[in-house]
Amino acid sequence: MKPQKLAPYLAFLICHSLHAQILNKPFGTQNKLLGDISSVYAANFSSLNNPAFLGSNPNMQLALHHEIPYFQKSLATSGLSVQAEIKKFGYGFSLIQSGSEHFKQHIFSQGLAKKISDKFWVGVSINYLITSMYSQNKLHNFYGSVGLKMQLNPKILMGCHVVNPSASKYKLEQLQPIGQFLQLGIAYKFTEQISFLSEYKTQTKSEGNLSFACLYQIKNEIDFRFGFDKELSFFTSGIRINRKNMHWVIGAQLNRILGTSASAEWSNIRL
Repeated sequence: MKPQKLAPYLAFLICHSLHAQILNKPFGTQNKLLGDISSVYAANFSSLNNPAFLGSNPNMQLALHHEIPYFQKSLATSGLSVQAEIKKFGYGFSLIQSGSEHFKQHIFSQGLAKKISDKFWVGVSINYLITSMYSQNKLHNFYGSVGLKMQLNPKILMGCHVVNPSASKYKLEQLQPIGQFLQLGIAYKFTEQISFLSEYKTQTKSEGNLSFACLYQIKNEIDFRFGFDKELSFFTSGIRINRKNMHWVIGAQLNRILGTSASAEWSNIRL
């Protein structure tokens, strides 16, 4: 798409970022390549995507993520994630930066998860959002999230994630909303190699949105990911390669209006 045609859509995205649209998307390439499904899949950045999945892997994990939406550097997003198990609690820390010097958002996140039973996990996180705009005062405040994970049987997994349940707002003379979101997801393990995922996401005072994904795993070394988001009309695809304690994930997201976004993630798992 030509720059002059792309400009109105980028302006639209920036204006909506004032209402913390950075919250209305998952973090980490693994989730983005599954059609932006994040409430029902255990990966990095779980303190932001669904804190109930912290502790799914008892080993310590370090991950780095970078995304260039529509190959526009001014919209680039980078992230750091650390996850570990501490005294039978799953713990996670995430740091996200999105945007450029003209418009930038940061999120600092910490989360905890606890296994309640063999089939039920609960998690909470506390997050600090900072929005910076050129020549204007910074907007900032804390907001929380609550997540649930339910293993109904060996084949069916369900997840629920509520973002900003207390309806926190930016601290201004005229308070502005940060955004509230509800995500409900389900994953079905069709075979040992193939899984299907679906997620319903809704924001306060707006219609809901459905996403669908398929995960195809070849042994334990390679898996392919495909996804589709109905409302935003984009397709995702990518590959994850596992070598010993190292994971590399790379893929793309194709939006029929805005074009292609590239995303990559590296993670290291230590005992």
